[in-house]
Amino acid sequence: MSKCSCLDELWLAENKLVQIDLKPLEKCTNIVWLSLSGNQLRYVGLTPVEKLKKLEYFYLDSNKLTEVDLSPFRDSQSLIDIWLTNNEIEKIDLSPLRNCSKLEEIHLGNNPMEEILWKETSEILEKLPEGLLPYKEKIQKAVKN
Repeated sequence: MSKCSCLDELWLAENKLVQIDLKPLEKCTNIVWLSLSGNQLRYVGLTPVEKLKKLEYFYLDSNKLTEVDLSPFRDSQSLIDIWLTNNEIEKIDLSPLRNCSKLEEIHLGNNPMEEILWKETSEILEKLPEGLLPYKEKIQKAVKN
């Protein structure tokens, strides 16, 4: 993977992956689509995606994730769509996504979600991506706390 600078899509979906190291992707700086959907992943260290400055679509749905650290996306100026549906996520902090200027959709459905954190002022509620509208009430509670 160290010589994959021309790679713009990587689909590792519908395998039986139980773990994955994304570090080799750091040199694949032209990746626009990354799919790890439909595996059996319980944890994925996302730090290497910080280097993927062109990443627009990220799919991590239909796994067995219980938590996801979104902080590697905090400075993304390209991320448009992120899928985290059909996992086992109970709590998630969406604050790192607040500066993702192109973000249009965050898909969180079909998780046993109990808490969604968005550590910002209530102004952020006016700028919620469409994908978060079903969770607005939970986010409002988190903002108040």
